[in-house]
Amino acid sequence: MYVFSAFEHSVALELAITDLERIGIQQEDILAVPLSKTGPTISVIDTMHRSDGESVIDGAAALGTVLMILGVIYGFILPWGPIAWGLIGLLAGFVIGLLADIGFTKRSKPFVKMGRTPEVILVVSCDEKKGKEVEDVLRCHEPLGVSAVDADEK
Repeated sequence: MYVFSAFEHSVALELAITDLERIGIQQEDILAVPLSKTGPTISVIDTMHRSDGESVIDGAAALGTVLMILGVIYGFILPWGPIAWGLIGLLAGFVIGLLADIGFTKRSKPFVKMGRTPEVILVVSCDEKKGKEVEDVLRCHEPLGVSAVDADEK
């Protein structure tokens, strides 16, 4: 039987491993795998298959539209005409909105994730008799999740 659990890297993980050894689980039967952290990614457009609500094109499109409309309106009294000023407003609004959105997304990214994230996966190999006891020991040390899989199931 294999018992899987996810922990934050903390003293609770060390205590869980110590308690597992105390109930008779050998060190060779315990595997702690640290997870590598992925860096923040900024998507330009939310797609149908991956949408996190943080695309940077939305603000750029909105500001581009607003400045394009203002360019067309005031283009009737400016020298190059409404079409040229509409295109200038569109490009200027898009660039300003894109830069502002990227700057805001990068600055606010660390504050978005406030929840607990798993940093270490603990895998314990044991017989079925000790499986329930191993699960109970792991649950006492504040894991993010615990699950047991019978080694005979395929």
